[in-house]
Amino acid sequence: MDKLARIRLFCAIGLAIMVQGCTHVSYTSPLYPPIEREKVGITYKSDFDPEKRGEQSASIGDEIFVIRRYVIGERVETRYKALDDIGPFPNANTWVGTHIYDDKQGGRYTVYTSLLFYKGAVGVILDKDGEPATRKPLVQVAGGKIGRRWRLQGTGKFFSLSNVLLEAWGARYGGKRGESYVFEILNKKDANVTEIIQSVQVTEADFLKGFTIKGVFVKGLSIDRQGVIRYSLQDVRGNS
Repeated sequence: MDKLARIRLFCAIGLAIMVQGCTHVSYTSPLYPPIEREKVGITYKSDFDPEKRGEQSASIGDEIFVIRRYVIGERVETRYKALDDIGPFPNANTWVGTHIYDDKQGGRYTVYTSLLFYKGAVGVILDKDGEPATRKPLVQVAGGKIGRRWRLQGTGKFFSLSNVLLEAWGARYGGKRGESYVFEILNKKDANVTEIIQSVQVTEADFLKGFTIKGVFVKGLSIDRQGVIRYSLQDVRGNS
């Protein structure tokens, strides 16, 4: 083999290696029509903390309950971030299922893309539960490197509903004052600060009949000689 032939052979081998190194296998195909993600309505949720169900008791100075109220689904967020320098992800409401990913081993998944994320050229492969379906779930679906993949960091569903705390407060039993029983409303948004917002005074008859504090119905059951009260709770605004 002459010198010129050897040079041509080496060039051909080098070019083949370069092409092979830049090739990405693509298992994606366009999806028509695109899959619009289901819109989620806003819901409200309330939690007693600790869980308060059934008969309760409290001595003077004890908190009778703490309640937190949330609004869920006001916005949709992406729970994951890209491990490689490719993010951040845009608003989750802009993602649409535009491609199918077929791993050639029996798995078919939806690829969600957003025009606000690399102009829709890079999407995320999700299973039917909305979780990343592969080890490298970010995939390029358009452009010169179709099939290129990236890793993600996170757990659970790729999209998550926002959970915004609206209010957190509690009530403390302040004992008897004259012929009335005192209950102090406490601000509990800051766990390190206990601030008395308001004091409520009720008669023994009203306590036993039941009274409402900011949407929480307190039903008195008994009061003993030591001033210990027994009661039950119902959140009439929420689901607790």
